[in-house]
Amino acid sequence: MSLAKDKIIEDLHRENQALKTGPTAAATVTHDLRTSEHLLKHTMDERAKLEADLRAQEDIDSQTINRLDGERCHLKVTERNKADEIASLRSELEYLRISCDKKAADSAHLRRIGDDLRASIRVISDDFAAERNINDGLRINLDRTNIATDSSSVSLQEKRGRIDALHSQISQSKNMQDDLHRSLNDKDEDRKAKLAKKSKEERQK
Repeated sequence: MSLAKDKIIEDLHRENQALKTGPTAAATVTHDLRTSEHLLKHTMDERAKLEADLRAQEDIDSQTINRLDGERCHLKVTERNKADEIASLRSELEYLRISCDKKAADSAHLRRIGDDLRASIRVISDDFAAERNINDGLRINLDRTNIATDSSSVSLQEKRGRIDALHSQISQSKNMQDDLHRSLNDKDEDRKAKLAKKSKEERQK
């Protein structure tokens, strides 16, 4: 743009010099002037085009900046969302760790309950064995009594009394066995109820 202006000034200066030299020089100056005007118009058109291109480029740059600002805001939101997601995953991981520890403690507690139940079953089995020994002894005594009854001179009434007493002892022994069976069943039902309650509480949690 500066070169074109210098050329126009130079042409005008040359035209002024030509005006001083007569008609022929004036015609030459007129031609040069028209050429300069055409060149000036072309230069101005080029300048207008460059300015329009510059404004268009500024608009494009502005749109690009706005788009980049939008992407930057979106990235910030995405980063916050990822941070929230990471925090949520860490919280879930901590909850799972606590849950695993609790289940391990519950499992150990259930093992202790199982050990206690097995110990109770052993005690009850020992009680049953003792009752069987008692019954065996009572049967032996009954057999001996029957033999003694056959061979002794004790009165029939006394024999019946002793037999009734033995039958009473046997009945008492059977009642004790029934009580032991009921106790075992009650303990088993209580164990099942505790396990069911524990399972229900775990499902509710």
